[in-house]
Amino acid sequence: MARSAICLLGLTLALALGGCGPEAAPAAPEPRGGLGRVVRVVDGDTVAVRIGSRLERVRLLGIDAPQRPGGGGFGECGGDQAQRALERFALGATGGRGLRVRISFDLQQERRDRAGRLIAYADLAPGRGLAERQLEAGLAEPYVYRGRRFERLAEYRTLSAAARRRSSGIFGACGGAFHRSEESD
Repeated sequence: MARSAICLLGLTLALALGGCGPEAAPAAPEPRGGLGRVVRVVDGDTVAVRIGSRLERVRLLGIDAPQRPGGGGFGECGGDQAQRALERFALGATGGRGLRVRISFDLQQERRDRAGRLIAYADLAPGRGLAERQLEAGLAEPYVYRGRRFERLAEYRTLSAAARRRSSGIFGACGGAFHRSEESD
């Protein structure tokens, strides 16, 4: 009886420590933020950033930019302009290498969206963030997802209001209604 109890205890310990059965591959650690380099611009509010050895798609936290045409559909008013501006801001005159950005997260927001993109601030080092530049140019609007306010919301609203007063970007070209399709222009 003592021998079978020891065997049972050994088997229980082996299972608890993961010694039996196929070993699961360790999950890749979630990025903590830090410095990265923009590799490419996906659209007016999403960039691909190399953070260490990982390539991450980063959805700029707190903004919504018009979408470009794609997948056989029509884009939104200002979509091409928003992407081109973000390319200038994020890639600069680096010959396509991309600028260094500091990726940081907001405690009030999820780290990833349903598409698997990081949801983060991407701040140029030194200087303003990419989202702030899009807002200043009038090529994005502040975006609050499911009522979850974020740290920079007041600043984003101020930048957007100033762009609206100047009729910059989508506020001049689209009357601020960029969710209408380019087809209707």
